[in-house]
Amino acid sequence: MEPHTAHPCRRKGCNFERGMRRPKLGQAPRLSQWCSAACFKWTERARAASRDRDVAEAAELLRLSELLDARTNPRELIPGIFPDVRSAA
Repeated sequence: MEPHTAHPCRRKGCNFERGMRRPKLGQAPRLSQWCSAACFKWTERARAASRDRDVAEAAELLRLSELLDARTNPRELIPGIFPDVRSAA
């Protein structure tokens, strides 16, 4: 029998395993799509930059991609992933 294969994160370049979602009462646990909220937010911003053809945002995401790939822990904080909406007001 083959050993259990890891389920990598959906973000290309990320080698961390996806986490388990907390089940609601009476449901079985399920795999999340991404290893962390940072990978999810990066993917969301990349799709929006591609859709809007925003070159500056794409360059920023490329820089953040290198920082995400260099992580040693999927929960490691990467500054700049989550835009600060409080200062935008």
